[in-house]
Amino acid sequence: TTPLTHFHLDAYAPEGESFKVELTCPPPPGWTQQAPPAVEVVLDGTTTPAFTVGEWVSLDIPLADFQYNAATQPEDFDWTQINQFVISSGDTKLVLLDNIYFRK
Repeated sequence: TTPLTHFHLDAYAPEGESFKVELTCPPPPGWTQQAPPAVEVVLDGTTTPAFTVGEWVSLDIPLADFQYNAATQPEDFDWTQINQFVISSGDTKLVLLDNIYFRK
């Protein structure tokens, strides 16, 4: 079978200048960092896909666009064990999400 290639979600945030998606997985044996291994992508009006504040947007994000955070190396992140996603958009306290899934 073909591995999954995209993370999809529809999102709305009334404030903020960007939209960040972070995916985490359980730490591998011997992990010494405080936070778990993570990858992230930050979207705004200039990225593809683009995020526009104040409107519903359909984000189909290639998994290849996710970057490893400073403490995570490629061998530390297990794409088959994702157990959390964290969404943020600037200082806003409201982000609405719908249709969240991984796809080929």
